[in-house]
Amino acid sequence: KASTNNLDSANELAWFLATSADPELRNGREAEAIAKQVVDAAPRANWIDTLAAAQAENGDFSSAVGTESRAKEAAKTIEWGISASDEIAGFDKCIAAYRMKLSYRQAVDKGLFEEPKQNLPYD
Repeated sequence: KASTNNLDSANELAWFLATSADPELRNGREAEAIAKQVVDAAPRANWIDTLAAAQAENGDFSSAVGTESRAKEAAKTIEWGISASDEIAGFDKCIAAYRMKLSYRQAVDKGLFEEPKQNLPYD
């Protein structure tokens, strides 16, 4: 269970579970459960983005599009201000991938992202 003291770590774990290139390590259901707890505790744009990635990994692309749109709006209004343009462009790319019914991992594999988001297990 995600505690408020460890939300960053819980989000990182959820991201890893949702996007790992290794199918042995990937667990979309667990990722979504953790990400929901994190977002419920503090709805930061990058944490909402993790929830969308987990939803897409689970094949719930409709929810992923809506959740990623919510992350984009959060980034515009709360967190990053002027420096948000790169992040917002990344959210738009995720929305496009989810509309194509691709998980984040699949979109990276197909080259839809020039650079995968930092902190991913794609080295």
